[in-house]
Formats: sequence, structure tokens, C-alpha cells
Amino acid sequence: ILEVLLFTMWLLNAVNALLLIIVLTSGLGDSTFHSENCQRLLTKFSSESTNFTRCSILNARPIRLCGHCISDYLRVKQAFQDILTDTSESGTPCRELILETDRLQIVEITYGFMENLWSKSSCERCFEALSTNNTEVPFFNNVTVTFFNLHEETMNCIKNSSNFTMGNKSEACERCNNLYRELNSFYNDIEGSIHESNVCMDIFDAMNLTRATWSKNLNCINQHVTFIYAHLISGLTLFLPAIFYLVSKLVVDKQKTKIITPKRHQRRRSGSRSFHEIES
Repeated sequence: ILEVLLFTMWLLNAVNALLLIIVLTSGLGDSTFHSENCQRLLTKFSSESTNFTRCSILNARPIRLCGHCISDYLRVKQAFQDILTDTSESGTPCRELILETDRLQIVEITYGFMENLWSKSSCERCFEALSTNNTEVPFFNNVTVTFFNLHEETMNCIKNSSNFTMGNKSEACERCNNLYRELNSFYNDIEGSIHESNVCMDIFDAMNLTRATWSKNLNCINQHVTFIYAHLISGLTLFLPAIFYLVSKLVVDKQKTKIITPKRHQRRRSGSRSFHEIES
């Protein structure tokens, strides 16, 4: 995503240059575009587009696009909306003067890209419903607040674990295990209620980085597996005598049954012979 955003920054610089050319030459060539109000709206859109793109790139790693760039996004959204709805001094719609005379569709393509970036990041899932007038910055919803509270606790625990910086990583695994599992479980609940691609990108990226820290940097996953194996081996060691006793008892009982059965038959045969001998 960083490479995409860097390319986007270069592209928008070119777009802004073209927009500036349109603004500077609009009153010189085509007199039908001579409108200070529409020029002001176009300049504002150019400025807000630059701000949003810059914010997106600066928050590309770790990704905090949704939380940190929401204000810039709403401003560029409002700037485009003003172009669609406002008019020139003579009453001509700015949309007609700006968008319909732009054969390259620079303004619409630029705005479309930013909307697409916001949509693909599923940023709307981080917030309560967005305001219809694009002026009020929305609050994080309960899911986002809860997740980042758990995330902050987990990361603080990892950073503050004693001897962590000295290489004793196992202590962080032990001390922060419950916090990490709670965070991971909460994220799995989020992912289970919606498709993975629809998770707010800020949350998605934060969880990915936390999992990487936990499993790769701290190696806590392998330690947990080793811990489980150790308990399994201990349990088997404790139960082996009992299992050996039960198996031995079954084998012995079976052998006794085989030994006793012929004796019964022998007694029956000897009893039968004695009866015939008495008769004779």
C-alpha cells in the first residue's frame, strides 16, 4: 500500500499542477468560465486533495489512514460537493463550468481515486455514521474504541515487560499472554461478524503487526506450543502406570479364563464317565 500511495502522491502532484493551470487560465481563454467563485472552489478542491493524499502517505505504516485522515477526507468530500452544488456569480452551475468542460476529467478522476482509497480501507466501519453535511468529524464506534484499548494495553505490556530489551522475551510472553489472547479473540469476533476484507484497515493492520510481534519477534507461539507439549508429556507420564496396570489386568484375566475353561470341560467329562460306570 505504501508504493501505491507514493505513486498516488506523484500523480496528484501532476493533477494539482493541471488544476492550477486550469485555474490560472480559466479567465484568459474561455470567458464562459470567468467566475471567481468557481475558481475559488476549484483551488480549494486542489488544496484539500493534496492534504488528504499527504495524510494518507504519512499514515501508511503503520496504517492509521482512517483515524488520522478523517478530517482531511471530509474536507475534500465537501470541496467536491461544493463544486457540484454551487454556482457562479451569473448563476451558471460550477459543475457545468468545471466538470463538463474538463475533457480529461481530472477533477472527477482525482476525487474518484480518493473515494476508492477510503472505501477499500473500509474506514466507514471505524466510525459511527458519517454526518450528511461532511462537517462534523464522527466518533469511533464502540468496536474500534474497545479494540484499540485492548491493543494499547497489550503493546504497553510487551514494551514494559522487565528484561524485554535485554533479550529475555519469554517474560513478555508469560506476562502478556492473557492480554494478547483477549485482543486476538476480540479481533476474531470482529472478523467473524463480517468478511475480512470489510474490517476497518486501521484495525486490520494493527492486529497483523501485533501478531507478527507476538509470533516472530517474541516467538511466543512456539513457546506456547512447547508449553502444551510439556504438559501433555507430564500427563502421559502420570497416567502410564495406571494404563499399564489396566492392560496387565485385562491380559491376566483373559489368560485365567482360557485356563479355567478346559478344567470345567474335564470335570464334566469325568462326571459323565462315572455315571456310565455306575450304571454298568
